[in-house]
Formats: sequence, structure tokens, C-alpha cells
Amino acid sequence: MKEKQTTDIREIVVDDYDMNGFQVVRREFFAHTFDPAISFHYDKVLFNMAAVKKLTNYNYIQMLIDPTNNKLLIRGCHEDSKDAVKWCYVDKKGKRKNRDIKCNIFTGKVFDMMKWDPNNKYKIQGTVIRTSTDIFMFFNLEEVEIFLPAAKDKYGIPTKMGKKPFYPENWRDSFGLEITDHEKAISVGILDKYAKFEVIHQKKGKRQLEAYFKENERINITTSREELNYDPRSD
Repeated sequence: MKEKQTTDIREIVVDDYDMNGFQVVRREFFAHTFDPAISFHYDKVLFNMAAVKKLTNYNYIQMLIDPTNNKLLIRGCHEDSKDAVKWCYVDKKGKRKNRDIKCNIFTGKVFDMMKWDPNNKYKIQGTVIRTSTDIFMFFNLEEVEIFLPAAKDKYGIPTKMGKKPFYPENWRDSFGLEITDHEKAISVGILDKYAKFEVIHQKKGKRQLEAYFKENERINITTSREELNYDPRSD
């Protein structure tokens, strides 16, 4: 009969452990298909299905912006609530589906606030925050993945986005936030300094969009790929 082998695992019991100097690795560096996220285009936003499933009881939301700290909160609301935005719909089989939210004015203000290139798509991962009475979804607009156009039409308007993400240049020299800064990053004062933003639907024709892109090029608010984007696989 063979003797049963055991493996000794060394454990050290301490009262506390100093984690100063440790960085919490950004989840953007891992596969995160099933995490809640919002994508910003020049004329619309789209929440993925993971986000929609987190707020299971709501087909409408309110968007709240903190323009000082570049943060976005969303919370579920009823259809008749002030500034309610429809972010999903129910199909014939009774299943909830996400939808494009057309919002030229809203995205225009966000792109201008963040100094984003209107030709690109920007994707931000969300964090669910629960209180005793409510549930929110938190997005840090500075923690962003950037997708460049793969094709444009004759007006220079993107028709297809690439699938390869790029990252902010300042991510190059770190894995993530220091542990103390990471804890502070999610400690938001719920509803403090946040302003409701009503999404106004306005359709732009191709000529208007062409003029929009030309104007952005004229005032030179865009940044080159090398200055703005970092692909860790290129090192």
C-alpha cells in the first residue's frame, strides 16, 4: 500500500501586513468581456450587456457627471423620472437588450472636457456601488481604453473601429494605482458634486459631421497616436 503523501504549506500569521508600495493591477490588462462598461463614440454611447444586467429592474437610467474629477455615475430610474434615459429595451422574447444612445450634445461636451479625439472610440470599465437604499455604477473617465478607426468614409467619418485597444501614455510605467490611492479612487461622495445630464437626441447629417471634424482639425484639439496611446504589446 502506498503511503499518502502530504504537502506542507508554510503559513505565517500576522496581525497586519504593510502593503505600501504594492500596486493594484488594472483590470484593463486582463480579459474583461463580462465586466460592465460604457463606450463613447462621437455621437453616441453604448453600455454593454454586463452593465445592463447589473441594473436588472431598470430600462431607464439617469446619468450624473462630476466635471471636476472626470467621473460618471449612473443609477436606475423609472420612465417618468426627470432626465430619464432609455438605455435598453425588451425584445419580443422578453429579453432585455442594450441599445445605442444617440446624444451628440452630451458626447460633444464629454469629448471636449476630456480632450478626446472625435475619431476614436473610448471604453471605460464600470464599478458597481451599493448603498443601503440604492445601486449605482461608477466610471472614471480617465481610466480609458482607446480604439482607433479601422475605416472611414469619403467625409473622413469613421465607419468601423479597430479591435485592438490602446492605453493612456501614463500607464506605461506602472501596473496600476498604489493600494492607498486605489481605495480612495472608489470612495466617491454619492451625488456630491454630480450634475444630472439629460441626453438630447439630435440627428446630424453627413455635411454637419464633416464640418464638425474639419473644425476639430482646424483648432487642433487632437493628439497624435504616439502621444496619446500606449500599446503594452509594442514594447
